[in-house]
Amino acid sequence: DGRVELVLRMLRQVRGEYSRVPLRLMHRLAVEQEVPLREVDPTDETVLIQGELEPILQQILEQVVQGNDAPSLTTEHENLLLQRYIHYSAHYNAIETMVAGLPAKLQGFHPNAPAPSGERLVYPQTEGD
Repeated sequence: DGRVELVLRMLRQVRGEYSRVPLRLMHRLAVEQEVPLREVDPTDETVLIQGELEPILQQILEQVVQGNDAPSLTTEHENLLLQRYIHYSAHYNAIETMVAGLPAKLQGFHPNAPAPSGERLVYPQTEGD
């Protein structure tokens, strides 16, 4: 039928330190609301934010403290996070199943495909779900 399937693969190591940024933000907001949490130990390597992530945390904190509930980053910071710290998966091959004991692909059925806009679809939760 002239169809060609192409699979692109990018191999890179995604660093995990960015998870400390939202963790620190949540900690700060919780403490401001008088949640009884211990202080962050500045010598604890497992929660330390340093280097290129420090200005990102500061930029987000400044916006949140000013009441912005949808903080944004500079293009430079956003690109840095996308390049080194954020995993992106666009795998949505056809679902394979067995029909009469033989492997078969369900063509045209891609439940994991991204929306045409590239944005994640969010569906409202209804009562009883």
